[in-house]
Amino acid sequence: MSVWVLSAWLIALVLDGFFLFQAIFRLIMVADLKADYVNPVEFAQKLNVLWLPEVVGVGVNTALSLLFGTWWVFVLHVPCAAYLGFVYSRKQHIINPTRILQGNSVNTQQTSALIRLGFYLVFFFLYLYLVIISAISLATD
Repeated sequence: MSVWVLSAWLIALVLDGFFLFQAIFRLIMVADLKADYVNPVEFAQKLNVLWLPEVVGVGVNTALSLLFGTWWVFVLHVPCAAYLGFVYSRKQHIINPTRILQGNSVNTQQTSALIRLGFYLVFFFLYLYLVIISAISLATD
């Protein structure tokens, strides 16, 4: 393995760490909205900003796994990329502050944040493993 592979996994690890913090932030914001510590307009403003970096980061991680030939990581990334594409195609990526408290929208946001947290947590440890394996293989070469 080369330095490029190690640097690619380090980039993926850092991006995934950012996504972990983003998922935790989403959960905290949902809890604050449920407890009425934050109003729906602030909630929507803070979470709508996080959409584009997540899409770009998932795209970069997917492209890195495809570029460096780790097909199994690419296959594991496809559901997340497909989900983000599905949400974007149905125009559900923008949170509407006037409708967030109606119906089941808060619970949907909480479920989405929990699923993202689980997904990014699994990938964080996967990327950490890949970084360690790449560093050991680079050191032994």
